[in-house]
Amino acid sequence: MKIVLVDDEHLPLMRLKTLLEKSKVPEVDIVGEYTESLNVIAQIQALQPDVVFLDIVMPDMDGLALGEKLQELLPNVEIVFTTGYDKYAIDAFNLHAIDYLLKPVQEVRLQKTLERLQSVIENNQQMVAKKKMIQLLGGMTILLIWVPWKGEKAFARLYPTP
Repeated sequence: MKIVLVDDEHLPLMRLKTLLEKSKVPEVDIVGEYTESLNVIAQIQALQPDVVFLDIVMPDMDGLALGEKLQELLPNVEIVFTTGYDKYAIDAFNLHAIDYLLKPVQEVRLQKTLERLQSVIENNQQMVAKKKMIQLLGGMTILLIWVPWKGEKAFARLYPTP
């Protein structure tokens, strides 16, 4: 799981990094750490993280606005808000945040978040793997999608290739 950390304060950022590195989830890969929200926007598409741990109260652009922008740039990214304030929780979940952690982040609570993230990311990868495109001779494309509904079913559509 590729992770980006964003917090304008250095100590909470380092604490979260340390907790993530010693977590029981072996697939944790921290690909970026940022203390300035505008730097994240500039580099997020190159990093392609699965998850962004995001502080809410920050200068320049607050975490809620940044989270919305990140979801525009990377629609499949999961967001976990980390903050010292509980008053932003409803706004965070309106952005479909996967979790909302209060600082100081506790190891046990973070572990539950990581387990949830691992499950969500695995499910997303399975959905992508079930979509198959086949290009046929003669310029037709078949899109095959498996739909788990009262047993496995599949349907296909033919599309003319442009």
